[in-house]
Amino acid sequence: VITACAYEYRNGILINVHKKDIHVRVSDCVPLEAVLKPDYSFCDDLIVTFKNEQANPPGSVYTWDFGDGTPLVTSNDPFGAVTHPYADTGAYKVKLKVVLAGQCESETVTVANVFPGFFPGFVAGGTCLLLPISFVDATSATYGVANKWRWNFGDESSQADTSLASNPSWKFSSTGIKDVQLIVESSKGCRDTITRQVEVKDRPDILLAFKDTLICSIDTLELKANGNGLFNWTAPTPAILRQNTPTPLVWPKSTTTYQVTLNENGCVNTENVRVRVVDYVTLDAGPDSTICLTDTAVLNPSGDGLRFSWTPTATLDNPSSKNPRAVPTMTTTYLVTASIGKCRAFEDVTIRTIPYPVANAGNDTIICYADDATINASIVGSRFNWSPISTLSNPSVLNPVASPTRTTTYVLRAYDTLGCPKPGVSDITVTVRPQILAFAGNDTSIVIGQPLKLGGTGAPAYNWSPSTGLSNTDISNPIALVNDNITYIMRGYTEEGCEAFDTINVKVFKTQPDIFVPNAFNPTGIKNPVFRPIPVGISSLDYFRVYNRWGQLVFQTSQVGKGWDGSIAGKAQDAGTYVWMVSGRDYTGKTVARRGTLVLLR
Repeated sequence: VITACAYEYRNGILINVHKKDIHVRVSDCVPLEAVLKPDYSFCDDLIVTFKNEQANPPGSVYTWDFGDGTPLVTSNDPFGAVTHPYADTGAYKVKLKVVLAGQCESETVTVANVFPGFFPGFVAGGTCLLLPISFVDATSATYGVANKWRWNFGDESSQADTSLASNPSWKFSSTGIKDVQLIVESSKGCRDTITRQVEVKDRPDILLAFKDTLICSIDTLELKANGNGLFNWTAPTPAILRQNTPTPLVWPKSTTTYQVTLNENGCVNTENVRVRVVDYVTLDAGPDSTICLTDTAVLNPSGDGLRFSWTPTATLDNPSSKNPRAVPTMTTTYLVTASIGKCRAFEDVTIRTIPYPVANAGNDTIICYADDATINASIVGSRFNWSPISTLSNPSVLNPVASPTRTTTYVLRAYDTLGCPKPGVSDITVTVRPQILAFAGNDTSIVIGQPLKLGGTGAPAYNWSPSTGLSNTDISNPIALVNDNITYIMRGYTEEGCEAFDTINVKVFKTQPDIFVPNAFNPTGIKNPVFRPIPVGISSLDYFRVYNRWGQLVFQTSQVGKGWDGSIAGKAQDAGTYVWMVSGRDYTGKTVARRGTLVLLR
């Protein structure tokens, strides 16, 4: 804290001292500095990235000169990070200048070695535990050559399993997978690391094409092995050629076991190959069988054949398979040839096809709700059954009566005794149209000369009768204009002929539009248990309200036909006088309002 004092004098006499404290916060600071390594190697691409090796204070501005004649680049990144594409390879002198607040500054230089195309690699020779495994550097460089190596052989039993040679070798003391690492550098400064797994074994691998096979006694067989080292085959008989190769020729006359030895620089492994020998091929094509026409049969011969060939091929999925799938279009005899080398055997098998029993459930049909349909089915067979049966009058006949309440598919299965074990299947769908709930509207009252718009619902099509006063008899909402009371009958129907009926009574008052309200009602009575207004010539009811003698609202509604039952929240009200108010609009839009009193009787 720094304190500044101001002294005030008057006529040479000190009369006051003014003090001001200045708080100065002191913290650790990072000195401004441009820091780069002496050189950088870029071995992957011509597009490189630079950055300062330390972060400088906020507000630092970095300026880069990439040494290739391109314009200077500035960066406000805390580390001054920039990316720059070089047009060609080379060693470029790169300059960095960092400035803070236009006053503090620092500069440095480095060398950018841009030589892409550096690919590390190596090859391991040998796998034997008893011998050193050689490692050969296989690094490739488009520019320069590999000139520095550091190997780590991953031998967990030694701390000295490293080398600086280009092509070293190492003798491991245990078997298993070893992680061998090579760090390699080039004369252009490129450096990379590669790690590969090398398997160390106590004996070399012998890969055999087969360990057990079958030949005919007149055949010659080529044995096949693969591996690293020298091969030698031994046999109890002299019938062998190319004995010291991976692929000798043998022609045994009886079952013989051959031993192969592989020597990889002193590491030895052996394997056996058994060659079974027969004088002829055994074959049984299998028993003849019967299938349903269009079904699939799997041919299943038995015997010791190694290769198979079937004819005719047209109805087989794979004529060269031992077990092809056959789809014969008629009774067919298939000939099979089984072979072991030059030896062959022939057999045949017959697949008899029987057509499926014929089932015809009839044509789909549509019925009305609560109606039924008679099914007329037929079969060519000895027996049949239906499913489901719950809505059939008699499931043991071909022409049952179906009475479903919803759309149902009935399945007919026919059987016979001709040899096809499967049923012929057919189905029929009985579609049930939804129930028609015809509604012509509530009974209503109008005044003479008032048009009344009817509104029928519940069906896709309508017809009204009688036609007296109707604008249209075949729509759901015709306009009625009548002078006397009338009852209209509405028929709702579908295109299939399903129908239902309803009526609406229209009472015509020969007066002006009005709202009539009774003056008394008895909730416990039979004839008049609900107190409600009777609108005549009124198209809509705005409100109907009932008040008790204290002005409390006991009931209200705006729905025509609803009224008060003499209770509030289920509690019966006392007998006495109540006040009502009602308002509505006639068919011309004019407001009709009435009020009065009523007597509730008990």
